[in-house]
Amino acid sequence: GSYFGLTNLVTTLKSSNNYPPLILCTGRPHNYVVCAIQSIGAYWEGFPSICENGGTFYDPMTKETMFHPKLLKPGTDELSVTWRDFITALENDVKYFTSRTNGKFELGRAATVTIRPPQGTTIQEYFQQVCGFLSMYKSSIEITHSSSAVDIMPEGVTKGTALRHLADSLAISLEHVLFIGDSRNDISAFNVAGIKAAPANATDEIKDLVLASENGYVADKKTSLGVCVIVYHYLGL
Repeated sequence: GSYFGLTNLVTTLKSSNNYPPLILCTGRPHNYVVCAIQSIGAYWEGFPSICENGGTFYDPMTKETMFHPKLLKPGTDELSVTWRDFITALENDVKYFTSRTNGKFELGRAATVTIRPPQGTTIQEYFQQVCGFLSMYKSSIEITHSSSAVDIMPEGVTKGTALRHLADSLAISLEHVLFIGDSRNDISAFNVAGIKAAPANATDEIKDLVLASENGYVADKKTSLGVCVIVYHYLGL
């Protein structure tokens, strides 16, 4: 149901120039985003999706992957040597931590680090452990989490700063951007988007944030079906 619901939603959005495009803004890496976009046909020229909690962007039309502007070598589209070395050092420290805690280090990321807790440890407990272990990085990193993983990014690299950069580059006012999220790692994007919504599976923290905002909406369906309900709600369909 979720797959066909999203496919039908994309078809509806593409049926009129008056409807907005749908992009992904996720903590998942590039390869996941490629598969997700291909499976539901979410292609809009000039509208890349946000991957790795803002660490990278992926344009499905050009098949290009771009780094968050903060991570670029000045005047280029390349990851700076300074940030590349920093991310490599961070990865090594996190790999050591996961080996000591029986966590799972996720592969396939270019600009950020994500790990999953061992069985029997809640995501909140693991998040606190990670924050304590990486305290030596202090203000050099951002640490957040979804419902299943802890995400570590270079300072200033978040879904929120990536969404702001994308809106600026497309000359779109953020007050007209609808953001849909369900976990703590979505808060930075909620803080910049003008319209906030969440599916039924969102955490209580996120539901409270959404409902406290003007025109905020929490769907009565979970995950992908919740996304469909939300978009149709704002389109009046």
